[in-house]
Amino acid sequence: AESEAAWEPPAFISKIAEGGMLMIPLAICSLIVLGLSMERLISLRRSRVIPKPFVRRFTECVEDGQLSYEEAVIDAGDRVGDSLRRFLRVFHAISNVTPLIGLLGTVLGMIQAFETIADPSAGESDLLASGISTALMTTAGGLSVAIPAYLAYMYFGAKSDGYLGEIDKLCQRVIDCISAEGLENAGKAPRKRRAA
Repeated sequence: AESEAAWEPPAFISKIAEGGMLMIPLAICSLIVLGLSMERLISLRRSRVIPKPFVRRFTECVEDGQLSYEEAVIDAGDRVGDSLRRFLRVFHAISNVTPLIGLLGTVLGMIQAFETIADPSAGESDLLASGISTALMTTAGGLSVAIPAYLAYMYFGAKSDGYLGEIDKLCQRVIDCISAEGLENAGKAPRKRRAA
């Protein structure tokens, strides 16, 4: 019984708890950012998005004439599609919403602090400090979630754009192959006519 009474949560947890109920949605948002960041790190590896065997087969099929340009572009688009930009809006939304949640906590904490000052019967110093602490903890919590969410949004957005650029270059190679093939066919056609 003595050991249970003596147990106290770590100082970090106690500080977070001072932020009040608004720390719960901030904690949920931080878990979402963490989970989606892990998923994106795994999904956006180059070996998964543009695997070398796929590129090799893709260019061979186009060069051999097994795949038309339109089919090639559709195949590449279907393969990658919107999956590169998946969850970017979630990162962006969290980076915008969490500072607002922190600001809401700041406003509520300051209201509590001013109510304490207005009530002459209350013990001003303790309640005033509690209200200001709540205000500052939610602000810090909101920013500590928003900053990583925004950085994740920028990082994964840039990575997606880089892959889309590589896919665009691959499509340009396909166009070049088709153009060369078209020139060859155009050069061969008159010869066949002459032979006929």
